Amino acid sequence: MVQNGEVESRGCTCRVGARQRFGDEAVEYAEDQLDEVGRRDPTWSTDYECPDCGQRWILDYPGAPPHGPRAVARLRTIAEAARDVRMALADVAVILRDNDSAKEVAATLDEYLKDYPDPT
Repeated sequence: MVQNGEVESRGCTCRVGARQRFGDEAVEYAEDQLDEVGRRDPTWSTDYECPDCGQRWILDYPGAPPHGPRAVARLRTIAEAARDVRMALADVAVILRDNDSAKEVAATLDEYLKDYPDPT
């Protein structure tokens, strides 16, 4: 929120709030509460960090054109993003069932991401 030209923080709610936010809530939380630390093109993702607790977040627009409508915005903690990647890696065995090398790489990545923690 901006008042009199200065940003007013609503206070850190990373630890007690949702670990995922969607739509307008996602964009507003990122803009009001978090510091942008990087952008990734061509994925149109933005990386954020909470200035109060260090929690890292990713804002993206899955299934939408670049910088899609706010309605499809998704803001997730890094740990939630790691969980989503692990779920997708489980599909490698189905998609590439005859490719043992791909399945081994997917299993290795899964192991790296298995216990990815959010900062405490």
